[in-house]
Amino acid sequence: MTAIEAPLQACGECCRSMAKAKKVHRGKRYCETCYARLFKRRACAGCGNFARLPIFHSGAKCRACELNEPCVRCKRPGRPVGMLTPYGPACNSCAHYFRTPEPCDICGEHSTRLTRVQKTGSGARCCPRCVRSEAATCPSCRRHRVLIPQGEAPACCRACAEQGEVPCQRCGEAMPAGYGKTCESCYWKSSLLQRLAIKQEAFEQPHTRSLFVEFVQWLETHAGAHRASLKIGRYHPFFEFIERYPMEIPSYADLVEHFQAQGLRQFRTPMKWLKERYSVHADPALQVQVTESRRIEALLGKPVPGPARTLLHSYHAGMMARLAAGTVALRSIRISLKAAVSLLEEASASFGKIPDQPDLRRYLLKKPGQRAAVQGFVLHVNQTHGLTLSTDVGDKAVSRARRKHLEMQLIGMMGSGESGEQFERNWIKAALMLFHDLARPNKRKLSYERQVIDSQEGFAVRSGSKNYWVPAPLRR
Repeated sequence: MTAIEAPLQACGECCRSMAKAKKVHRGKRYCETCYARLFKRRACAGCGNFARLPIFHSGAKCRACELNEPCVRCKRPGRPVGMLTPYGPACNSCAHYFRTPEPCDICGEHSTRLTRVQKTGSGARCCPRCVRSEAATCPSCRRHRVLIPQGEAPACCRACAEQGEVPCQRCGEAMPAGYGKTCESCYWKSSLLQRLAIKQEAFEQPHTRSLFVEFVQWLETHAGAHRASLKIGRYHPFFEFIERYPMEIPSYADLVEHFQAQGLRQFRTPMKWLKERYSVHADPALQVQVTESRRIEALLGKPVPGPARTLLHSYHAGMMARLAAGTVALRSIRISLKAAVSLLEEASASFGKIPDQPDLRRYLLKKPGQRAAVQGFVLHVNQTHGLTLSTDVGDKAVSRARRKHLEMQLIGMMGSGESGEQFERNWIKAALMLFHDLARPNKRKLSYERQVIDSQEGFAVRSGSKNYWVPAPLRR
C-alpha cells in the first residue's frame, strides 16, 4: 500500500485528519499544529537535558529516559523496548499484552503476536502457529526457524543464509551466524557461571561455597561446560549436607550414614571428586553394614506392639549377641528376621498372635524355600513358649502345594487375554514346571515353536539338551 493510498488518521487533540502523525505520545497521536502548541522545549526531569516535552505533564521525561525505565509489566530493567504504552515502556516480551488482538491473514485466529513474513511472497501477517508451520531445524546453527531455500545447497535460516559464518564476540572463533553473538561453547560457559553464582548463594558457610565452586570447576573440566551447566542443580543436596561440617570434609561413614547406599548412587560424580581431591574412599564393607542395619530397623519397626513384637525383639537381641561373638553375619540376621516377620504376618495380619503349627505349615507350603531361614526363629519360639513347632512339612505336601500354585498361575494367565513372545515364554516356563517337573527353567534361553499334535495346539520346546511339548493356552 503506497503513502497516497494510506488512510487518513485523526489527531487525538483537535480531531483533524492527517496523513501522518507528527508525534505519538503515550499512545496518542498529535498533528503538527498541536505538537507545536503542546510540546515545548524545556529541561528533562530525568537527565536534565533540553527536549520538547508536553506542557500538560509537569514531570515529563525525554524519550531516552523513558526507554531506560523498567518494563511496566515485568519490572525488569535493561530489556529491549517493544512498545511505549500510556503507562510506560513495555519490553519486547511483554509488548504484545498491550496490543489489540487481530485476525491472522492465513488461519483467521485472533492473536496479539502477528508477524509479517515473506515466506509466502505476499507479506501476510501471521500468528505464531502459522509462522512456525514450515519451520525446521537449521543444518548450520541447529535452531528451529523458518528455512530459506538455497538452490542445490540445503535450506537454512535467514541469518545463516545471508551471513554464513561470523566471529564469536567473546572468543573470536568462527561460528554460524544463527547462533547470534556468542558461539555454543561460550554460551554454555556463561550459563554455567550464572547458575554457579545463583546456586552458591544458598550456602551460608564460606567453606562450603569454595568447595562447591571447586567441584563445579572440576566438573567442567571432566564433563564440559554444557553438561556441567545442566547437572549442577542435582548435586545441590549433597553440598547442603557438607555444610554441616563448616571446617572439614565429612568422612565416608558420615556420608553413607546420611544418604544410605541408594542415595550415594545418585551422587557418584561428587563422590568421585571427593576421592580424587580429598581421598575420601568408599568402604564396601561399611556400605553393606549400614544398608543391612537400615533394613533390619525397618523390619523391627513393622509389627505393632503386642506379643509378636516382643517375641521378634527378643529373637533379634539373641542374634545380635551372636553377631558380637562373631558366629553370624549381619546379612544372615536380616534374612532370618525377614522370614520371622513373614511367619508372624501369616499367623496374624495384626501381629497379635504367636504362630502355631498350622500357621507354620501354611507358611512353608506357600514359601518352601524359606525353611532354612525361618528355622532359627522357630527354635526361639519353642524355647521361649515351650512349644514343639517343626519345620518338617513333608515333600509330598510341598509338591502338592507347588503344583496347586502353578495350576492357579496358568489359569490366571489363560483368563488374562495377553499375548506376545513375553507371555508365551512365561506360559512355557510355568507349564514345564507343572507338566515336566522342571525346577526353574530359564525362559530367556528357551527355544520353541508352535506345533499341533492331534488337533491340539502347543509348543515344541527345547531346554538344554532335551525336547518337551506343552499345550498352548485355551482362549475363551
